[in-house]
Amino acid sequence: MLDMQERRDDTRTRSRSRVLFVDDSRLMRFAAKRWLEQRYDVVLAEDGEEGWDRLCNDTQIRAVITDLMMPGIDGVELIRRIRSAPMTRVGQLPVLVVTSMEERAGRDQAMDAGANRLVPKPFTAEDLIDPLRIFLRDDEE
Repeated sequence: MLDMQERRDDTRTRSRSRVLFVDDSRLMRFAAKRWLEQRYDVVLAEDGEEGWDRLCNDTQIRAVITDLMMPGIDGVELIRRIRSAPMTRVGQLPVLVVTSMEERAGRDQAMDAGANRLVPKPFTAEDLIDPLRIFLRDDEE
């Protein structure tokens, strides 16, 4: 039989919003997961193709954070796919882009493709969590 604390922990885990973090850097994925998992259910993808596959198959994802520069399907193409997706739930997801200041053209392309927010690299936990809290406030209430 579960005690009251275990029930609260189980309920909190089930009701947490799921966030997809897409980046080809193992270090960035590790850091983001470590920071985000304190508040969100985190799903990781190594590139845009894997990220797109997860979006199409996981109906619980509520937000996407993606890098721009990745092999294969890059962040801009991933955003374009998200915004033109035939599945309404995917097309309306908030998309945050982690990017370095040197990627000016990519940042402009990401915003033109439909990104909601740019997050500068190197990022902190607050750089990721603060905008997610705004975009996902309906899920958290």
